[in-house]
Amino acid sequence: MSASEDPGEERLSVTPPKTWATGVPGVAHAIQYSLQQTSPRRTALTLLNINQTKGFDCPGCAWPEPAPNQRHRNEYCENGAKHINDEAT
Repeated sequence: MSASEDPGEERLSVTPPKTWATGVPGVAHAIQYSLQQTSPRRTALTLLNINQTKGFDCPGCAWPEPAPNQRHRNEYCENGAKHINDEAT
């Protein structure tokens, strides 16, 4: 096989981007992980304030900053939620 041949390119497909990065399974896993570390109240307060206008920004997020009225309640990635929760304990 030469350097210009890549057998993986034959099966390569490109799809339109998703409108979210993690979805419900990622949020559920972040909640599950958080509940192992802190109380239900602290878990809720932490996760509901990540990347919110009156909350705090996740230091590891590469999310663009949406307008304050266009932010979603769960505007974070699973890894960011896990790391923030580790720091909250």
